[in-house]
Amino acid sequence: LGDVYKRQIIDKMQWIWNLILKQSSPIILQSNFTQSLERPFGQYEEKVPSSFNSVIKYLNMQLGHIAQTEKQIYILDFAYLSSLIGLRNWYDENLWYYSKTLTSLKNLPEVSAYIVDIIKAYFQSTIKCVVVDLDETLWGGILGDDGIDKIILNPEGEGQIFRDFQSYLLRLKERGILLAVASKNELSLVLEVFKQHPDMILKEEDITYFAVNWEPKSKNIAKIQSELNISFDSMVFIDDNPFERDIVKSFHPEINVPDLSGDPAKFIREISAYNYFETTSFTERDKKRSKNIISQIKSKSLSEKYSSFDEYLKDLDMSLEVSPFHESKLDRIVQLTQRSNQFNLTTKRYSHQEIKQIMSESNQYITFSLNFKDKLTDHGLISLIILKRNKDTLIVDQWLMSCRVFSRGIEQYMMNLVFAEAKKLNVTKIIGEYIPTQKNTLVENFYESFGFISSPPDSKVDDASSSWKLDVSMYKDQDHYINVFNKKES
Repeated sequence: LGDVYKRQIIDKMQWIWNLILKQSSPIILQSNFTQSLERPFGQYEEKVPSSFNSVIKYLNMQLGHIAQTEKQIYILDFAYLSSLIGLRNWYDENLWYYSKTLTSLKNLPEVSAYIVDIIKAYFQSTIKCVVVDLDETLWGGILGDDGIDKIILNPEGEGQIFRDFQSYLLRLKERGILLAVASKNELSLVLEVFKQHPDMILKEEDITYFAVNWEPKSKNIAKIQSELNISFDSMVFIDDNPFERDIVKSFHPEINVPDLSGDPAKFIREISAYNYFETTSFTERDKKRSKNIISQIKSKSLSEKYSSFDEYLKDLDMSLEVSPFHESKLDRIVQLTQRSNQFNLTTKRYSHQEIKQIMSESNQYITFSLNFKDKLTDHGLISLIILKRNKDTLIVDQWLMSCRVFSRGIEQYMMNLVFAEAKKLNVTKIIGEYIPTQKNTLVENFYESFGFISSPPDSKVDDASSSWKLDVSMYKDQDHYINVFNKKES
């Protein structure tokens, strides 16, 4: 089991992946390797690089490294799952020898759930926000009764339980999950804890939104959902009180509410069992999400101080940087196509391979990616357009935008951009379609608002039903208050 053998295993796996990717553009779910019960060297195996279990650890590490660069490959972490279940309960030797079944039959439901979770994370919106209670959840004791000095957060003993739970939430925040608070409490007292208590792990700036008052939590969660502009099914609500959990589930059945035993020492274990936080991507923008959302909430508050919305937009100092799709932005482009639901006219999903293919066919496709910033924050890459040329027509193959920057004039600028491109290519009309989903009703009248005419139901464009069209000569540029910088990627 030397280096040559290890290389052969990796080379064979990559050969299989490449063979699949040459035929189509799928996502590939590759399981890693589980440890063996057999240990000829006993615990000395860790010191023997050629031992079977040492080779398994090496191969799993290599798979992780390769998956970082092979964007179509996603690792099913069976090494972790088998460890979680326990190796003695993982294997069924007879099933392996006679049918090559990877695990005992009793474990197949968990294996199946593991696979489904990663597929859901790829094709559906993931968890974006954790809403957490405070008393007996984020700290021990009752703040209103005990006071700030008496709540339980001491670094040793019982207080460490709550500090570890806060650390768990902080790690979620650092990977892009928003944190919000829903608590029946006095806001001034709560903020004092976050600002001044020396043993708090979470600080005020880690919380995107505080819904702290004496209103029902179901109402406060609706407020959080509205302010953050996310769907209920992308939220998790954590509360030690079963009554509060039940009320929230009754009013908002889409929200994810884990059942907790009431023992705070087990909160992390119990929440982790639901595997809410599965993901298939992680970008620099994810790290900044909480900061960006807080600035957007400030922006909304700021807009209320102006006499008109136009006056507010003029003062926002908005700028766009426009460029074609580029390899350096590939992860974010694919992530947008996979996760954008509200401002998404067709909800077509694209893989890394498919976007690369579009980028390579520049004679047929025109692409735009838009980075946006204002005086409050740099929002990063927030929108993209894919146009497909078909004789004298430009077809809007994909048009999506982060709903957080909707109604700031970006869509007006983008439509101007599309028609400017049409004139440059000497095409005579633009055709776009709206494919309705449960989540994109926001843009059902989008084309109509720009003067597009509804096409006959039976009209066809590349086997897809065409909904709207407009002659290039009929379009009038839209007003906006955005400074634009065009950037040609090399």
